Amino acid sequence: MRVVSQKGVFFMKNTFKFLGTVAFAAVIGFSMAACDTGSVNGGDGLPPGGDGSVTFTPGAPMTFPVVDEHGAPVSVSPAINFTDVRETDGYSQWPMAISAIAATPGEWEVRLDGDTLSVMLGTPMETALTHASDWLDDYRAQLIPHTGSFSASTGVRILVINGFTVAGQSIHWEQAALFPSYGHAFFVYANIAGTASGVLRFYDGGRLEGTIAMNMDLRRGWNTATTTLVVDPGSGIFSYTIVSGEPGADFRWVLE
Repeated sequence: MRVVSQKGVFFMKNTFKFLGTVAFAAVIGFSMAACDTGSVNGGDGLPPGGDGSVTFTPGAPMTFPVVDEHGAPVSVSPAINFTDVRETDGYSQWPMAISAIAATPGEWEVRLDGDTLSVMLGTPMETALTHASDWLDDYRAQLIPHTGSFSASTGVRILVINGFTVAGQSIHWEQAALFPSYGHAFFVYANIAGTASGVLRFYDGGRLEGTIAMNMDLRRGWNTATTTLVVDPGSGIFSYTIVSGEPGADFRWVLE
């Protein structure tokens, strides 16, 4: 029986750490499109991309319970105000100060008080946005050799927020699942509506190692999206999907 290589496991799990709901019933002053405006479900192995559009209301953040990396509830006192966001290009990640990317910093809030996370995201500066095609190019650059391609709608510029950090502490949106399944959720801001999609297959010594299928149907403004990794325990071949849509109740915010 073949097991996925250690390099592959660490690579994919680290990617998930960089990318990026607990029940949305806990949301206060947060609205998400309730009607199904139609999901993007293309051919060539593309997974369905749903509507993950998010509307943040100034002064009314959305709230979530938080757990530690072992799944136990946390109790933070005094409250933590996260001042940086973690952004990724699929290959690396870095913190960016909210004050340096927010058009109006007062419209942003990321605060953990006790066991409750409050999140309110405002409008990013234009200079904080990256062309979606460039983001995809950076993402694809690490997968050599590979076949297939990614593409994005013309003019779409995005900001990907996969977590928040301050003073060595970080918090991210993780799926409560065990190997061989693993997932994260993240926020994507888009300057206009558009899509980012495609399928990549990459190889090691001519043998298929895995498939990455992306299908994000982005609406103007903030969106939520999820990444999911599933590894076949027999062959070690992984299937990695990135789709827009509302995270399920098995996703939780984890403080590390």
